[in-house]
Amino acid sequence: MAQQEENTLQDLHPETVLLTAELLGNLSALHMPFNVQNLIGNWLQLLGQIILVFNAQQQLWENGPGTCYCCQGKNSAVSQISTAEDHTTRQDMAAELILLRQQIADLERQVARLEQNLR
Repeated sequence: MAQQEENTLQDLHPETVLLTAELLGNLSALHMPFNVQNLIGNWLQLLGQIILVFNAQQQLWENGPGTCYCCQGKNSAVSQISTAEDHTTRQDMAAELILLRQQIADLERQVARLEQNLR
């Protein structure tokens, strides 16, 4: 069910979403006093801000803090500029890759032994 909803939302054209929101906003505001319009408008803005903060935190968890703007590279060379932290991270990744390759080789040897024992 959730997958169907995601696909439906993804398939909507941006202008359709905007026009629907505009129509709903204009039609609902016609039948409300000003103070109620203000209350509901502020509440909807709060709801949107909460969703944005939730999404930003989720992106931070998934992708990490990211990189800062670089005046020298105009952001095109940010990935090429290496810091000590980036260098350490690359070294850690290289060491982890070597360890994973060793573990794969060990597993391949164990599978080969098991196949010989089964024959």
